[in-house]
Amino acid sequence: MITIGLRKETKSHEYRVALNPGRMLDVLCTHGYCRFIVEEGAGLASGFSNDDYDSDRITIVTRDELFEQADIVLGVKELDDDDLNKLSKDQTDVCFQHFAAHDRTPVCKQLAFEEYCVDGKYPILQAMSRIAGKLAILEGSRFLLNHNGGNGVMLEDSTVVVIGAGVVGLNAAVKALALGADVSIVDIDLAKLRTINELYPEIDTFRYWNKGDLNVFDIVVGAAYVPKQKAPKLIDTKKMKSGSILVDVSIDQGGSSDTSRPTTHDEPTYIENDVIHYCVPNIPGIVGKSASYYLSFEVERFIKSILDGI
Repeated sequence: MITIGLRKETKSHEYRVALNPGRMLDVLCTHGYCRFIVEEGAGLASGFSNDDYDSDRITIVTRDELFEQADIVLGVKELDDDDLNKLSKDQTDVCFQHFAAHDRTPVCKQLAFEEYCVDGKYPILQAMSRIAGKLAILEGSRFLLNHNGGNGVMLEDSTVVVIGAGVVGLNAAVKALALGADVSIVDIDLAKLRTINELYPEIDTFRYWNKGDLNVFDIVVGAAYVPKQKAPKLIDTKKMKSGSILVDVSIDQGGSSDTSRPTTHDEPTYIENDVIHYCVPNIPGIVGKSASYYLSFEVERFIKSILDGI
């Protein structure tokens, strides 16, 4: 029998859980040759108690017991080096891995949420990207405020540019537009830009980009994504307006700017080149309930596909 271990997240202000109790039971109903073990408190931050998970085929265990017993270790964000080194060659680590940003060669097998592809789409990555794009604007708007170091501009009076018209970028642009900002979006994919023009004619679209044009924007969102590669460095913060904000959602893949480096929800920003940098890798982690709902739906399908292949 295959044992799947659902671990608790340890990153700063990471409130998601990879699989909620209902989705876990759905897996058990269709794949009777597996069982689940759940780390104590794994779902608490998302609103799920240990009792919600506990059943005949789901056992609550300690973290050490989980790493010892699980064939598949399931989580949301990548493990730190200490935990990763606890896994053997016979175990599989499943979560968001962001291989392009991490140079590690563990003994165990690794499967990445962001590489799970169905009919040319990446459903787990896209589910979280929708949330990250919306939150990029909400988080960025906080740092427009004077007491947070910004220029004291309300979002509805601000100018926003989004670099990249993928799932993150589109959701960021539409959220900014809905909240009254003057919005532009840049991408090399003409088909994406045409679609945006048709659906949201108020958003200015650009296919070619001069980095020097950044000095007119209050918020710059880095949302470029190339699968299995580091993010392209498309943003020069030296060209940005003094006191403006870079929200670099691409930091998971190494960042959109040479001045980008990972931050945390505890200390989300720093200032360089007189620009506020917001570079939190786990932006969706602060909406644990909502994010876990959408994440669990897609992770259930991924786990079933793994079990079907065994």
